This record gives sequence, C-alpha cells and structure tokens, in this order.
Amino acid sequence: MSRLKQYPLLRMLIPFMAGISVGMLWPLQVLNMHLFVFGSLFMIILLFFLYFIEPFGFVLFGNVLYLFLILAGMCHVRLRNSMLEERMDKGYGTYLGKVLERPVKKEKSYRVLLAVRAADGQERSAGAWQKVYATLAVDTVIPTLAYGDRILCRGWLNRVNPPMNPGEFDYRKFLLRHGITGQIYLEGDDWMKTGIQGRSRWPVFFHSLRYDLIEKLRAGRMAEREFQVLSALSLGYRDEMDPALRQGYAGAGAMHFLAISGLHVGILYFFLHALLGFLVRVPGGRLLRTVLVLLALVFYAVLSGLSPSVCRAVTMFGFFSAGSALQRHVNTYNILAASAFIMLLVNPFLLADVGFQLSYLAVAGIVYFYPRIFRLLHPSGIITSWLWKLVCVSLAAQLVTFPLTLYYFHIFPVCFPVSNVVVLPLVAVLLGLCLVFFVAGSIFPWLGGVMAWFAGKVAWCMNESVQLIGSLPGATVSGICLSAFHAVLLYGMLVTLVLAVKGYGKVFRWAFLAMTMIFVTDRSRLADEWNRQHDFTVYRIPGGSMISLTRGKTYVARIRPLTENGWYDYYTLNHRIGKGIKNLMRWEKASAREDFGILQTDLAGYIQGKEKRIGILEEDFPRYGRCDRKLNLDVLVLTGNIRVSPAILEQCFDPVLVVLDGSLGYYRTREWVEYLQEKKISYHAVYTDGAYQCSL
Repeated sequence: MSRLKQYPLLRMLIPFMAGISVGMLWPLQVLNMHLFVFGSLFMIILLFFLYFIEPFGFVLFGNVLYLFLILAGMCHVRLRNSMLEERMDKGYGTYLGKVLERPVKKEKSYRVLLAVRAADGQERSAGAWQKVYATLAVDTVIPTLAYGDRILCRGWLNRVNPPMNPGEFDYRKFLLRHGITGQIYLEGDDWMKTGIQGRSRWPVFFHSLRYDLIEKLRAGRMAEREFQVLSALSLGYRDEMDPALRQGYAGAGAMHFLAISGLHVGILYFFLHALLGFLVRVPGGRLLRTVLVLLALVFYAVLSGLSPSVCRAVTMFGFFSAGSALQRHVNTYNILAASAFIMLLVNPFLLADVGFQLSYLAVAGIVYFYPRIFRLLHPSGIITSWLWKLVCVSLAAQLVTFPLTLYYFHIFPVCFPVSNVVVLPLVAVLLGLCLVFFVAGSIFPWLGGVMAWFAGKVAWCMNESVQLIGSLPGATVSGICLSAFHAVLLYGMLVTLVLAVKGYGKVFRWAFLAMTMIFVTDRSRLADEWNRQHDFTVYRIPGGSMISLTRGKTYVARIRPLTENGWYDYYTLNHRIGKGIKNLMRWEKASAREDFGILQTDLAGYIQGKEKRIGILEEDFPRYGRCDRKLNLDVLVLTGNIRVSPAILEQCFDPVLVVLDGSLGYYRTREWVEYLQEKKISYHAVYTDGAYQCSL
C-alpha cells in the first residue's frame, strides 16, 4: 500500500472507473439522481472535516473519497444516458440536418453522419440535436456534401435495432456509446441542400483540410492499396480500406500500425523535438520549443479525428513535455492515470471502447514490463540491441493485451514480433515522407510528386511484407473462444503472478494457483459442454436465411442465397466461436444429411433429434392438393419464398410451434402471425423476435 501512495492519480482513477463500470452494467434510475446530489454534498462536507481529524480522520478521508468517486462515476454515466434519451426522436417527419462527416461510398448507397432535429414548415429547427446515420441513395450531388453543410430531409427516423442473433455484435450499443441514436434512409427526392453554412469555422477548417490532404494523397502516383495504407497511418482515414487488406494486417499482428496511436504521435514528437532543437540556445527557448511541439501535436490530433489513442498520446506527451520544460520529475503512471481520468470525464463510455482499453493497457505494459524483459539479454551490437528493443516492446505490449485480443477478436497473431520488427521502421519512414509530402509538396509540386512516388513504393513493400508474414504456416491462431470471465481470470493471474514474484507475500502465490485451477477447470467444463451439445438454430439474417444444426463440434448450415463470400459471418461468427465451432459444413452435402439425421418425406424435410422433431418447409412445397396423413412435429419452420395455403398447411402438419424465418419478410410474416393467432397456434417470428434456438 505504501508503494501506491506514489500514484495518487492512479488511486483516484480506479474507483472512478469502477463506478463507471457499475453504472454501465446497472444504470441508476432517475429518482436516484436526487439522492446522489444530496449524498455528494454530505460527503464533501464530511471530507472537509475528516481531513483535519487525527489520527484516524485521514484514513476515513481516503475511504469516503473512494466511495464518492465510485458514486461520481455511476452518476456520470447516468447523466450521459439521460442526455441521449432526451435527444432520441423517431418517426416520420421533416428534419434539419448538419453534415458531420463526408459521405462514404458503400456498395449500393452512401452513408453520412448527420446531426438532425425536427423542423417546422419555415425550415426553422426545433428540439435537441441528435446524431444519426443517414443512408442516401446513389446520386451525383452526394459527393459534394462536406462537413458543416445543411440539408433539409423528410423520412422515417428509426432507432438502430438491438442484436437479433446470439453472440451478434451489439451495433446499437456501440453507436449509443458514440452518441449516435438512430438512422434514416433517404431517396434522392427526400432531401435537399439548403445552402446554409455552419457558424463553427474551426471544425469546418480542420475537416476540409483533412479531406483536401486525403485527395492530394489519392492523386499521387500510387496504387489503391498503398493509398489506403498511407491515408490510414498518416491521417487516420480508414473508411475506404479493403477488408482483405485489413484482415491481412490483423492476421500478421500489425493492425495497430494502421490506427493512429501513441507510436505515430511519438514519432512526430521526436521529429519536431529534433527539428526545433536550435531553440534551446535562445533564452526561454526550451519552453518555446515545448509550446510549439505541443501545439503541433494538438493540431495533428484534431486533424486525424481525435481518436482515443491519439488523445491519450497527446495528453501524455503534453504532461511529459511540461514537466521537462519546468525541470520537474514526472511519474509515468500518474500521467497515464491523469490522461485517462480527463478522457473519461469527457466521455465515460470510452471505458467500453476497445481502442481505449488496448491503448492504455499497451502503454502500461510497455512501461512496466519492457525494462524487465530487456534486462534478460544483453546484445553487444548496435543492430542486435535495436532489434532486441523492438522485440521487447512488442512482447511487453502483447503480454497485457492478449486476453482482450482473444476476447474481442478471437485470434492470436503468433508472428507479431516479426511483423513489428519489419513494419515499425517502414512506418517511421512513411510518416516522415507523408509529412514532407503534405508540407513541402504544396510549395514545390515536383518534390511532392517524388515523395508520393517514393511513399507508394515503401507502402507496397510494407503491404507485401505483411501479407508474406501473415501467410506463413501457423502465423495466426483463429477461432479462439474466450469469455469475459476467462479474460478477467487471465488478468488476475497476471497481476498475482507479478506480485508473487516481487515477494509481496504467500497470499498472492496462492491466489495465482487458485485462479489457474479455476481457469483450467472451467475451460475443461466448457470443452465437455461443447462435445455434448446438440441443438438447432434459425438465425435472423437480413436479405437471406441461415438454419444450422450443431452436434458436438460439427456444424452444418443451410444458407440462402448460396454464396461463398461469407456475408453471414457478421451475424453468426461469434455464436459459432462461442460454441467451439471452427468448420462449417453445407446442408446440401450427403454426409451432413446422414450424420445429422436430416430426412426427407413427401411432405417436407425434417430433423429427428432425441427430444424434438423439426420440420422445414421451403418454397418447393406443393401449393395445392391434399395430404394423406399429418406429420406430427415439435417445431415447423417456414422459410424462403413459400406460398402455401394455411388451410393446406393445417391438413398436412400438426406442429406444437411454428417458426417464421426472417426470409419471409415483414409483410408475409405479419400475414402468418395473424393466421396463427386466430388459430391459437404458438409461433416465433424471427423477423421481429430474433433468432430461434432449441436443444435436440
């Protein structure tokens, strides 16, 4: 505990983060806010008196302060939620919109982020602004929209649907944590540009400058993949990045190089620090250099989009530079905690952001583990020592981030030390080339052309190196299932192991052994559960259909339409990984039909399990005629473009439950629901109720 006294900001950050976590998991009700306000006033008065009471007052002061920070974190989340709830609006109407991002071209439309509010007939707005994603039909005018433009639109403003499939990514919660509350679809005649420009000139300037630089980079003599990499690592623009290129970097363990973070800010910091080194010879020049460098870093952070990792890096470098200029000792952990505290005060939902978590954990891991790992070897040569430093940094960062990587992304890049050693020097070169291209290229166009050509060649080398590393046998272990409970256990094992090695007592050794046994035992239980599973799932897939059978770790799926591009993975991959499934077998294979008991009768295909018999009725079912006998079923699934008379269906089947697949669409589903309700037959509408699951 005496060591923790050196880190007062860290001791304050932990209870504040705990309060935010509790607030996100169990939100406070509105009535509790009044109780919190009066409780906070009481605690502040109590803290004032406890501070001057000896000898026990100071101990109570600390405990009451921690409790206050926990409640403050919970209240902060509640206030943020209430602000979003007040702004939420939905329904058909006329809205005034402000463009917050330039339109991004999708496969069949454009997507643009708007701030909208209800508008009356005089084109004057009323109500609170709320962020929404607008999907615009393809139109030649759309690319001319820029940040700050005003549009008048009419359409249905809807809230984003919650996840409809087990294990599906909660896109609605993700958007809400970023302040985006809804979505709206607009045809070409549903909106118009009003021509009224915004008054916030500085945001317009930064957005315009950013996209001007992107277009300038695009005009350079380079291929599309090289442009995508350069725009990502220099300006944080990844909207147009090829998914295959993104997957290649992720598989090689180099994806973090394409997201602007402390590495990029650090390279820029040291470059500017060296460039302005002559100022230290001038009286007051050290402070002037610090101010200029920090202004440049803030400018770059705003220009690149103010991502959490960039804000963290700029804040930390700001504290370090200020301490160095004032010749004061700075503590890395306190600075790290201070930057996190400031960012969470601005937006408490950043605590649930993957980038925020990985960024701070990586820096903390490098600060603590890097010097300890580096001391394990003592290379003699300059090059070998430099390479060993890069490997140590990679190992230190990976050591504290791999549980989160497994939990969120289900992959582990085995070759990450190799990719980091290869890619890091190339990233430093590319950042320098981009800086020269952006600055000097505007003055000397010929120099900008040379820099663009050279940067394209270096980016090509980096892309090819990453693809080569990612294609090595065993370079990536994918399909790893790690629950939140197991991730917490891994972090607990890491912390207790470090404390036990440092000699803080036997209790940490026993705690490490206990957590290890719990982890191994629960993983064994989970593996046994996977081997015994036998279930049936009808997924909610927009624009298609997917029905699956699971027996042990074997998984067979009926997918419509039949394609090979894996479009259904977004909705089903997490569920499959959570069930220990790595291979997908198509329903049409004869071996799948035999192994899973998929049978065929003159009425329909059905699955015979130990507990249930499930029938599947597709579009090839006869529309007319009579059935000689009824087929008794526990579950009857209606899927595809089936057009059968409900009366004929009643003559042929006697189901306990009818499942209406999402491929029926909204109106067909509604027709069937009305019929089933009239006949008092139990049903499950996948289109509105989400995926259906049962054990066989």
